[in-house]
Amino acid sequence: MQIPECNEKLKGVWVDVGAGSGHYLKFMPEKSYGLDINEFPEKKIYSWNFNDSPRSEDLGVVDVLWCSNFLEHVLRPHEFLIKIKPLIKPDGILVIAVPNTSLFNKGPFNGT
Repeated sequence: MQIPECNEKLKGVWVDVGAGSGHYLKFMPEKSYGLDINEFPEKKIYSWNFNDSPRSEDLGVVDVLWCSNFLEHVLRPHEFLIKIKPLIKPDGILVIAVPNTSLFNKGPFNGT
């Protein structure tokens, strides 16, 4: 997947929300870091309980906010998106990727 707008931000600050083990951070610029419920400072992944307000040090510094395979786990995604907006610079980019659950979930609760 290529996102041409992100190429302009290759020297900026990227933040991986829901970073987990930090897989995507390996492919991001040097100044990038992750946010997750679990902290791994050696991997530049810092703790943030996503139910709380954003960390003050993250406000307005993000060029690309990467949210891959995370948003589908958030109870109220609309509220979460409003909460993370202040992290992104005015010319920043939000990248969201979510799985297509209709391909996997054919049971009585299709799409949940």
